[in-house]
Amino acid sequence: MVAHNSGLDDSDSVIIAKLLLDKDIDPGSNDEILNGAVGNDKLELVKLLLTYPTVNPIDSLEHSNSYKMTMLLLFDLRTDPSANNNKALKRAIRGIKLKTFQALIKDSRVDPSLKNNKLIRLAYDSHRKIRTSKGKKGRTISTKQASANNRKQDKLAAIIGILLNDKKVLKSLSEDDIIKYSSVLGG
Repeated sequence: MVAHNSGLDDSDSVIIAKLLLDKDIDPGSNDEILNGAVGNDKLELVKLLLTYPTVNPIDSLEHSNSYKMTMLLLFDLRTDPSANNNKALKRAIRGIKLKTFQALIKDSRVDPSLKNNKLIRLAYDSHRKIRTSKGKKGRTISTKQASANNRKQDKLAAIIGILLNDKKVLKSLSEDDIIKYSSVLGG
């Protein structure tokens, strides 16, 4: 299995591209080639791999670390943002990638209420964790860190707001849950 954070450098991408010129090599025979390129944000290599009909990017979004890569993959109709129980959306929440989350959630194949509303619970728990975080050894955090935490909380609150506006999510939440999750929205 390719370690996605091991870092493909440009020479690795060139070697892979040259190997793809060999008619006997099928880049679709191993998903790890594509997923490694996605996880290491190799846009040009991913574009090249996606030209091969045997390459199956169905669950590649869950390896994406950037908005540009997410958008590239979403344009390929073989990609499914709901694959593996919305794993790409969970990754966007954990990484606090609001723009990426917004792009993924628009896809009609996504059911954000899946697994007992896992997405909104994850966003809410992440928001709470940041709100209650302290500096190292319980020290007060710096103004810079407090500002960064506020930005993260704002993005997570926006994600919660998006989810609360989804009919499937809203229909499956109790009144108490709606009040609890709405509490992070402010105003």
